[in-house]
Amino acid sequence: MSNSEHPPLTREQALAPFSRDHYTGLVQSSRLRKAPPDGAEACAKLATDFIDAWDREIADHFDDEERLLLELMNDPDRQRLLNEHGQVRDLAARIRAERDRGRSESVTLRAMGDLLESHIRWEERDLFNRLQQALTDEQRRALETQTAVIDPARGRQPRQARD
Repeated sequence: MSNSEHPPLTREQALAPFSRDHYTGLVQSSRLRKAPPDGAEACAKLATDFIDAWDREIADHFDDEERLLLELMNDPDRQRLLNEHGQVRDLAARIRAERDRGRSESVTLRAMGDLLESHIRWEERDLFNRLQQALTDEQRRALETQTAVIDPARGRQPRQARD
């Protein structure tokens, strides 16, 4: 893929914590898409690692997006976000159930990897760009205040402290 196909994205501070959260999801997605069809031990580890990431960060990220961004979205984006979040949550529950039964399925893991990657790419390339363009100054300031707690909640140093 050339750099011109997907130029670097510029993310406003109000949305930047969501983009930083996406790193965990993309790492998990990449690993899950490589789940071997005949690797029970490898699949069990992938499932456990994903569930750990889900419990530690990804589920909270979904909740934060829905709590803070839904009212700022147009109807088609809102419906897509809720639909995809529902699909990811359902697959996460299935991965947990399969793992708990001692039978992590590579097809389920790969499906999650594909869905998670597609969802994150849509948010980064489309949704967040539309939100950035549509936010009023008042909405932007309010969202910045609300998202300022995300990095510390995820165990990351707040952005302004790193600059």
